[in-house]
Amino acid sequence: MLNELGLKRTTRFVINSGDQMVILPWTPEFFRPWKGYKTPVLSVLPDEIQRYVGSILSDLNNLPAY
Repeated sequence: MLNELGLKRTTRFVINSGDQMVILPWTPEFFRPWKGYKTPVLSVLPDEIQRYVGSILSDLNNLPAY
């Protein structure tokens, strides 16, 4: 799966309560390409994992507003 995601090493995403989350707008202030890259996107989660994460997030009742 690491190869499919384009990640060089195991990466862990921890999803906790909304109290520990922050919403960052997709702007150059927060996201800009690394040197030598055209985009700040390093990887994209497969659709199955996106649906899984979405289902977990939908169960949280205290997500930050944006």
